[in-house]
Order: sequence, then C-alpha cells, then structure tokens
Amino acid sequence: EKRALQAEENLRRAKLDNSLAAQRLQDEFKKLSEELTLQFKESEESTMKAEAEAQELRLQISILEEHLQKATTELELVQDQCKTEVENLSSLLTEKEKEFTQLSLAH
Repeated sequence: EKRALQAEENLRRAKLDNSLAAQRLQDEFKKLSEELTLQFKESEESTMKAEAEAQELRLQISILEEHLQKATTELELVQDQCKTEVENLSSLLTEKEKEFTQLSLAH
C-alpha cells in the first residue's frame, strides 16, 4: 500500500511536471508566434514602403527623361538655328568681301 501511495504521488508529480512543461512550451510558442507575427508585419511594412519609394523613383525618372528629351530637342533646334545663322553671316561676309574687292579695283 505504501508503494502504491508512493507510485500515485510520483504519478501526480509527473503529471504536474508535464502540465507545467506543457504550459511553458505553450507560453514559449505563443511568445515566438507573436514575435514572428510582429516581424512579418514589420517586413510587410518595409516592403510596402520600399515599393512606394521605388514607384516614386520610377515616376521621377520618367519626368527627368521627359525633361531631358525636351532639352535635347531644344538644343538641336538652337544648334540648327545657329548653323543657319552662321551660314547666312558667312554668305553675307563673302558678298561684302566681293563688294569691297570690286570697290577697291574700281579706284
């Protein structure tokens, strides 16, 4: 009978120990689960922020490319105008030189 009581006591202690260990494991699992949930949420927020920043940068690049294209077109136009003006001035200079030569020869 004494051994039976001792065995029952040992069984009760083992059940209590197992119950406490199970509770600790559940608490630890809950804590880890909460940490993972928080990390996942933070990761999602970081990803969304990075995606928004990337979209903003793509928009800025697009705007800058448009400005560059306009500036390039304007530069080409100004270069063409300058080339035409230089050609006109060169022709005018040639004419004036001929006139000067003719006037010089006439005197």
